[in-house]
Amino acid sequence: MVLFSAPDDLILPFLATLTFRAGPVAVGVLLAAASAGLLAGLPFVGPVGRRLGVTGAIVAGFAIMATGNLLTAAAPWLIAAVAAQVLRGLAIPLADSHVTTYLQRTTPPDMLGRVLANVYGGVGVAAAAGYLLGGPVVDATSPRTAFVLVGCGGLAGAAVTAVLLRKARRQPATPAP
Repeated sequence: MVLFSAPDDLILPFLATLTFRAGPVAVGVLLAAASAGLLAGLPFVGPVGRRLGVTGAIVAGFAIMATGNLLTAAAPWLIAAVAAQVLRGLAIPLADSHVTTYLQRTTPPDMLGRVLANVYGGVGVAAAAGYLLGGPVVDATSPRTAFVLVGCGGLAGAAVTAVLLRKARRQPATPAP
């Protein structure tokens, strides 16, 4: 999921300057929009998680982040792109906190440190790959096309995550060694 979520920060300045012909202040506002959404979403993490369950919150968070990127691609005005990024930001704490909760609940305690290190090490690698791929994609296409690609990739990732989590729920737990 991070592979499709990380490039948006790289794409946003190009969207602001090339698509909307905006200046540096608008770039800053657009870049800050997801962080504003993240802050606004924090109080809802617990209530939404209780309503959807841990796995439902993970999938919903991933899908909403991807939808925010697709709405950013379709935004006719800069203010609409800002709103779409706020929406994306609202979902970030929902997904992040519930991924960690899921791992804590399903990983044997003696393995938790290693599992979290591997997962979040993988997050860093995926973010780097997303940044490395995002630039050439914007260069070869356009900011809007790049947002469509990362949005569709994110929705596909949310769907795959839903299937894998459902499959994991059906499997009996393996005893710790």
